[in-house]
Amino acid sequence: MILFVGCSFTWGSGLQYEYLHKKGWGIDELNKILPYNYHLELLDYGADEYRKTHSWPNLVSKEMNKSFVLGTYSNGGTNMLSILDSIEHTHRYANKRAIELVVVQFTSWTRDIPDIFGEPNLPYQISRFMHNVMNWSIEKIKKHIPSTNSYSEEYDEPHDTETQEFIDNEILRQIKTIADKCNELVSNESGNIKTHEVNSVGKNIVANPYPKWIGVSWLPDLGNVLKKHYPENFIPIYYKGKEYVSFNDIIHGNQLRLCDTFLGLDDEHFNSDGCKVVADSIVRKLKQYESTTN
Repeated sequence: MILFVGCSFTWGSGLQYEYLHKKGWGIDELNKILPYNYHLELLDYGADEYRKTHSWPNLVSKEMNKSFVLGTYSNGGTNMLSILDSIEHTHRYANKRAIELVVVQFTSWTRDIPDIFGEPNLPYQISRFMHNVMNWSIEKIKKHIPSTNSYSEEYDEPHDTETQEFIDNEILRQIKTIADKCNELVSNESGNIKTHEVNSVGKNIVANPYPKWIGVSWLPDLGNVLKKHYPENFIPIYYKGKEYVSFNDIIHGNQLRLCDTFLGLDDEHFNSDGCKVVADSIVRKLKQYESTTN
């Protein structure tokens, strides 16, 4: 069995709109049930089944002929909270040694920015800065990460003192924390990752060809760090004969978003075609592992 964890992209957020539009829903009606003002989990059985069917966890598992479980079973997520928690609590939804592989879809590292300065005596000025930075673009964050050793009384305008090194270190910390948790599963007494060894009892039982986890990135900043430090676990995105470090690199301008399918819809998640691109990239990586063990 494959365990998939991630954010709203892994969950398949918005795929229900394709189903509902076929049922006669207009764009204005769909815009009234966007994730920021409505829980898509409240939609009917048919819409939810459509989401599950066209999401990449299902597409990958069907192609690889394996069962799967979605650890982050609600819409949305962060690396250090929902994704990490899902891996820590596999015993709640999987039997011991049932999971062969964890597929991690890393979301934006900035969603966990408050976790960076988690000391209980955090200065108010930095705390307010980190709250505001959540609404900034990646480019602004690169320019305005403050030094933890100095801050001013007036912290509405952050200092330009630490940039790419800070970001890369924080991204690596998040990846390593999740990677270590996946690796722990095989050694814990309650571990849930299938033993990566040949079972000599039966001739038809072969070694698990996959590593304990593999990862795909939404955004290129995390994708670059993932590729550099965990090349064996890194899943590149393949699209039209080219390789990309993240699926954000192909999501724009290729008719792969819901807002591309339905003009006027305010949702930039993948449509079913976009989900298939990610699924095909994951499958390609998995088959590479299998070919090296045959």
